[in-house]
Amino acid sequence: MNPDLWGKVSQRVAGRTESARIINTALNSLVSKVEKYFSNLDVKDEMISVLQIIAELKGISHNLMTLIKSYEHYIGRIEELAGVDYTQNTIKVYKSSLNGLKDFILHKYNKTDIRLCDLNNNFIESYDTFLKSVKGLNHNSTARQLKNLSSVVNKAVGNKWIQENPYKGYHFVTWQN
Repeated sequence: MNPDLWGKVSQRVAGRTESARIINTALNSLVSKVEKYFSNLDVKDEMISVLQIIAELKGISHNLMTLIKSYEHYIGRIEELAGVDYTQNTIKVYKSSLNGLKDFILHKYNKTDIRLCDLNNNFIESYDTFLKSVKGLNHNSTARQLKNLSSVVNKAVGNKWIQENPYKGYHFVTWQN
């Protein structure tokens, strides 16, 4: 394209030639995709980076799996194995853990979900503190909630929904009575 044909105000190719029409149509489509992606993340109150938008446009965005979706997927999997590998009580405990996690995300981030790629050691430490201080759970109950979350995160790592395990370097111990 000839740079002299670029309209600085319109940010489009000037003229009515076929090549100008093709380029301007492609630009309009690209801008529309960026705006759609941006508004989807903005509605979810997600932090948005240029790299995320570029990855989405290239069709390689893989960091969009969320913690709650991953947790629900995990529960769905263990429900399929109810009576075989898992008891109904175990499923009930995981569902209760999920509700507590939803409460934490809403309390801490004022959101209904968080992307797996945004999980880190600080998230787990904050969740630990929340369970003890806000929910009033004792040490062992908190450890159980963290262990359930760890199982979900390990499965997410195995599914390649998250690259690095945020539990790496985090240790929790269950006390014996």
